Amino acid sequence: MLQFIRYAALARPLVDRLIIEAPISLANLFATVPGVDEVVVSGQTLPDYSADVYLLDLPRLLGTTLETVPRQIPYLTPPPDRMTYWANRLKEISGFKVGLCWQGSPHFPYDRIRSIPFAKFHRLFTVEGVAWISLQQGPGRAQLDELRPNGPVFEFPESPDEQLPLMSETAAVMSQLDLVITSDTSVAHLSGGLGIPTWLVLSRYPEWRWLWDRESSPWYPSMRIFRQQTHGNWNEVFSVITDELNMRMNTIK
Repeated sequence: MLQFIRYAALARPLVDRLIIEAPISLANLFATVPGVDEVVVSGQTLPDYSADVYLLDLPRLLGTTLETVPRQIPYLTPPPDRMTYWANRLKEISGFKVGLCWQGSPHFPYDRIRSIPFAKFHRLFTVEGVAWISLQQGPGRAQLDELRPNGPVFEFPESPDEQLPLMSETAAVMSQLDLVITSDTSVAHLSGGLGIPTWLVLSRYPEWRWLWDRESSPWYPSMRIFRQQTHGNWNEVFSVITDELNMRMNTIK
Protein backbone atom coordinates (compact mmCIF):
# COMPACT_ATOMS: atom_id res chain seq x y z
CA MET A 1 0.00 0.00 0.00
CA LEU A 2 2.85 2.40 0.77
CA GLN A 3 4.29 1.74 -2.68
CA PHE A 4 1.09 1.91 -4.72
CA ILE A 5 -0.87 4.67 -2.95
CA ARG A 6 0.94 7.04 -5.34
CA TYR A 7 -1.54 5.94 -8.02
CA ALA A 8 -4.33 7.81 -6.25
CA ALA A 9 -3.18 11.00 -7.98
CA LEU A 10 -3.55 9.38 -11.41
CA ALA A 11 -6.90 7.73 -10.61
CA ARG A 12 -8.55 10.80 -9.08
CA PRO A 13 -9.34 12.66 -12.35
CA LEU A 14 -11.28 9.59 -13.54
CA VAL A 15 -13.76 9.55 -10.64
CA ASP A 16 -16.01 11.91 -8.69
CA ARG A 17 -14.60 10.91 -5.32
CA LEU A 18 -11.72 8.64 -4.32
CA ILE A 19 -12.02 6.69 -1.06
CA ILE A 20 -9.16 4.60 0.30
CA GLU A 21 -9.72 1.74 2.74
CA ALA A 22 -6.57 1.29 4.81
CA PRO A 23 -5.34 -0.21 8.09
CA ILE A 24 -5.44 2.13 11.06
CA SER A 25 -1.63 2.23 11.04
CA LEU A 26 -1.70 3.98 7.65
CA ALA A 27 -4.94 5.97 7.82
CA ASN A 28 -3.68 9.39 8.90
CA LEU A 29 -0.63 9.13 6.62
CA PHE A 30 -2.78 8.34 3.57
CA ALA A 31 -5.23 11.16 4.35
CA THR A 32 -2.73 13.68 2.95
CA VAL A 33 -1.78 11.74 -0.21
CA PRO A 34 -2.58 13.68 -3.42
CA GLY A 35 -5.82 12.46 -4.97
CA VAL A 36 -7.30 10.94 -1.81
CA ASP A 37 -10.66 12.45 -0.76
CA GLU A 38 -11.36 10.19 2.21
CA VAL A 39 -9.74 7.37 4.17
CA VAL A 40 -11.83 4.69 5.87
CA VAL A 41 -10.15 2.45 8.43
CA SER A 42 -10.38 -1.22 7.52
CA GLY A 43 -13.35 -2.86 9.23
CA GLN A 44 -15.38 0.33 9.47
CA THR A 45 -18.51 0.90 7.38
CA LEU A 46 -17.76 2.19 3.92
CA PRO A 47 -19.79 5.04 2.43
CA ASP A 48 -21.77 4.41 -0.73
CA TYR A 49 -19.57 3.81 -3.77
CA SER A 50 -19.98 2.81 -7.40
CA ALA A 51 -16.86 0.69 -8.00
CA ASP A 52 -13.90 -0.72 -6.15
CA VAL A 53 -10.37 -1.65 -7.18
CA TYR A 54 -7.25 -3.05 -5.56
CA LEU A 55 -4.32 -0.63 -5.42
CA LEU A 56 -2.04 -3.16 -7.08
CA ASP A 57 -4.37 -3.33 -10.09
CA LEU A 58 -3.98 0.39 -10.82
CA PRO A 59 -0.66 0.20 -12.73
CA ARG A 60 -2.28 -2.18 -15.23
CA LEU A 61 -5.58 -0.29 -15.44
CA LEU A 62 -3.83 3.06 -15.86
CA GLY A 63 -1.34 1.66 -18.36
CA THR A 64 1.90 2.73 -16.68
CA THR A 65 5.25 1.09 -17.40
CA LEU A 66 8.64 1.18 -15.69
CA GLU A 67 9.34 4.35 -17.67
CA THR A 68 6.08 6.03 -16.64
CA VAL A 69 5.77 4.99 -12.99
CA PRO A 70 4.51 8.08 -11.08
CA ARG A 71 7.59 9.72 -9.55
CA GLN A 72 6.06 12.76 -7.89
CA ILE A 73 8.13 12.32 -4.73
CA PRO A 74 7.34 12.89 -1.94
CA TYR A 75 3.76 11.68 -2.06
CA LEU A 76 3.74 10.87 1.66
CA THR A 77 3.74 13.64 4.28
CA PRO A 78 4.13 13.19 8.06
CA PRO A 79 1.83 15.21 10.34
CA PRO A 80 3.44 18.68 10.78
CA ASP A 81 3.03 18.65 14.55
CA ARG A 82 4.88 15.34 14.82
CA MET A 83 7.68 16.58 12.57
CA THR A 84 8.08 19.58 14.87
CA TYR A 85 8.08 17.31 17.91
CA TRP A 86 10.81 15.05 16.53
CA ALA A 87 12.83 17.98 15.24
CA ASN A 88 13.00 19.24 18.82
CA ARG A 89 13.76 15.76 20.21
CA LEU A 90 16.57 15.02 17.76
CA LYS A 91 18.19 18.44 17.41
CA GLU A 92 20.45 17.74 20.38
CA ILE A 93 21.87 14.65 18.67
CA SER A 94 24.95 15.76 16.78
CA GLY A 95 26.35 14.07 13.72
CA PHE A 96 25.09 12.65 10.44
CA LYS A 97 21.78 11.05 11.43
CA VAL A 98 21.26 7.56 10.00
CA GLY A 99 18.15 5.48 10.66
CA LEU A 100 18.41 1.69 10.75
CA CYS A 101 15.86 -1.09 10.26
CA TRP A 102 16.78 -4.75 9.93
CA GLN A 103 13.74 -6.93 10.62
CA GLY A 104 10.40 -7.27 8.79
CA SER A 105 7.37 -9.24 9.87
CA PRO A 106 8.34 -12.82 10.78
CA HIS A 107 4.98 -13.93 9.39
CA PHE A 108 6.07 -13.15 5.84
CA PRO A 109 6.86 -16.51 4.15
CA TYR A 110 10.31 -15.44 2.94
CA ASP A 111 11.30 -13.28 5.90
CA ARG A 112 14.38 -15.42 6.58
CA ILE A 113 15.72 -14.31 3.19
CA ARG A 114 14.93 -10.58 3.35
CA SER A 115 15.45 -9.69 7.04
CA ILE A 116 19.00 -9.23 8.27
CA PRO A 117 20.45 -10.14 11.70
CA PHE A 118 21.28 -6.91 13.48
CA ALA A 119 24.77 -8.24 14.16
CA LYS A 120 25.54 -7.79 10.44
CA PHE A 121 25.05 -4.03 10.82
CA HIS A 122 27.85 -3.80 13.38
CA ARG A 123 30.50 -3.20 10.75
CA LEU A 124 28.81 0.16 10.08
CA PHE A 125 29.48 1.37 13.60
CA THR A 126 33.16 1.81 12.81
CA VAL A 127 32.25 4.86 10.71
CA GLU A 128 32.97 8.07 12.60
CA GLY A 129 30.67 11.05 12.82
CA VAL A 130 27.40 9.12 12.52
CA ALA A 131 24.49 9.32 14.95
CA TRP A 132 22.48 6.09 14.81
CA ILE A 133 18.70 6.05 15.17
CA SER A 134 16.82 2.77 15.40
CA LEU A 135 13.62 2.69 13.33
CA GLN A 136 12.93 -0.90 14.29
CA GLN A 137 9.46 -1.64 15.67
CA GLY A 138 8.00 -4.94 16.87
CA PRO A 139 10.01 -8.09 16.07
CA GLY A 140 13.71 -7.42 15.98
CA ARG A 141 13.94 -4.77 18.70
CA ALA A 142 15.27 -7.35 21.16
CA GLN A 143 18.36 -7.81 18.97
CA LEU A 144 19.39 -4.24 19.73
CA ASP A 145 19.47 -4.99 23.46
CA GLU A 146 21.35 -8.24 22.94
CA LEU A 147 23.94 -6.85 20.53
CA ARG A 148 24.07 -3.14 21.34
CA PRO A 149 27.04 -1.57 19.50
CA ASN A 150 29.70 0.59 21.03
CA GLY A 151 28.26 4.08 21.33
CA PRO A 152 24.66 5.25 21.63
CA VAL A 153 21.76 4.25 19.44
CA PHE A 154 18.69 6.43 19.83
CA GLU A 155 15.42 4.51 20.00
CA PHE A 156 12.08 6.21 19.61
CA PRO A 157 9.29 4.74 21.76
CA GLU A 158 7.58 1.63 20.52
CA SER A 159 3.94 1.78 19.50
CA PRO A 160 1.54 0.91 22.34
CA ASP A 161 0.16 -1.82 20.06
CA GLU A 162 2.90 -3.75 18.27
CA GLN A 163 0.39 -4.99 15.73
CA LEU A 164 -0.61 -1.46 14.75
CA PRO A 165 2.45 0.80 14.79
CA LEU A 166 1.52 4.18 13.36
CA MET A 167 3.51 4.69 10.18
CA SER A 168 3.00 8.44 10.45
CA GLU A 169 5.10 8.51 13.63
CA THR A 170 7.94 6.63 11.95
CA ALA A 171 7.60 9.01 9.00
CA ALA A 172 7.93 12.01 11.32
CA VAL A 173 11.15 10.59 12.79
CA MET A 174 12.48 9.88 9.29
CA SER A 175 11.86 13.47 8.25
CA GLN A 176 14.72 14.50 10.57
CA LEU A 177 17.26 11.99 9.21
CA ASP A 178 20.04 12.35 6.66
CA LEU A 179 19.93 8.72 5.51
CA VAL A 180 18.00 5.48 6.09
CA ILE A 181 19.64 2.06 5.77
CA THR A 182 17.11 -0.75 5.79
CA SER A 183 16.30 -4.30 4.85
CA ASP A 184 13.43 -5.05 2.46
CA THR A 185 10.48 -4.12 4.64
CA SER A 186 7.83 -1.38 4.90
CA VAL A 187 10.41 1.10 6.19
CA ALA A 188 12.05 1.08 2.75
CA HIS A 189 8.81 2.04 1.03
CA LEU A 190 7.98 4.66 3.66
CA SER A 191 11.39 6.28 3.37
CA GLY A 192 11.29 6.13 -0.43
CA GLY A 193 7.80 7.65 -0.54
CA LEU A 194 9.01 10.49 1.69
CA GLY A 195 11.91 11.17 -0.67
CA ILE A 196 14.53 10.54 2.03
CA PRO A 197 17.94 9.22 0.90
CA THR A 198 17.62 5.47 1.39
CA TRP A 199 20.07 2.59 1.11
CA LEU A 200 18.16 -0.64 0.64
CA VAL A 201 20.00 -3.88 1.45
CA LEU A 202 18.74 -6.85 -0.55
CA SER A 203 19.37 -10.57 -0.65
CA ARG A 204 20.65 -12.17 -3.82
CA TYR A 205 17.09 -13.23 -4.73
CA PRO A 206 14.81 -10.31 -3.87
CA GLU A 207 11.14 -9.63 -4.47
CA TRP A 208 9.96 -8.82 -8.01
CA ARG A 209 9.46 -5.12 -7.25
CA TRP A 210 13.21 -4.50 -6.94
CA LEU A 211 13.96 -5.95 -10.38
CA TRP A 212 17.37 -7.44 -11.06
CA ASP A 213 21.02 -6.35 -11.03
CA ARG A 214 20.52 -2.61 -10.72
CA GLU A 215 21.41 -0.06 -8.04
CA SER A 216 18.50 2.28 -8.70
CA SER A 217 14.74 1.84 -8.36
CA PRO A 218 12.14 3.17 -10.81
CA TRP A 219 9.82 3.54 -7.83
CA TYR A 220 12.00 5.68 -5.58
CA PRO A 221 14.48 8.20 -7.05
CA SER A 222 16.12 8.78 -3.65
CA MET A 223 16.95 5.09 -3.19
CA ARG A 224 20.19 3.22 -3.80
CA ILE A 225 20.17 -0.58 -3.75
CA PHE A 226 22.96 -2.72 -2.29
CA ARG A 227 22.59 -6.38 -3.29
CA GLN A 228 24.17 -9.59 -2.11
CA GLN A 229 26.49 -10.98 -4.75
CA THR A 230 26.51 -14.38 -3.07
CA HIS A 231 23.32 -15.82 -1.59
CA GLY A 232 23.39 -15.59 2.20
CA ASN A 233 26.59 -13.52 2.37
CA TRP A 234 25.63 -10.37 4.27
CA ASN A 235 29.23 -9.67 5.35
CA GLU A 236 30.23 -8.97 1.76
CA VAL A 237 27.47 -6.45 1.09
CA PHE A 238 27.94 -4.67 4.43
CA SER A 239 31.64 -4.27 3.67
CA VAL A 240 30.63 -2.35 0.54
CA ILE A 241 28.07 -0.26 2.45
CA THR A 242 30.62 0.60 5.14
CA ASP A 243 33.09 1.80 2.51
CA GLU A 244 30.38 3.91 0.86
CA LEU A 245 29.36 5.44 4.18
CA ASN A 246 32.97 6.26 5.00
CA MET A 247 33.29 8.03 1.64
CA ARG A 248 30.08 9.93 2.30
CA MET A 249 31.33 11.07 5.71
CA ASN A 250 34.69 12.12 4.23
CA THR A 251 32.92 14.42 1.77
CA ILE A 252 30.99 15.99 4.63
CA LYS A 253 34.16 16.65 6.62
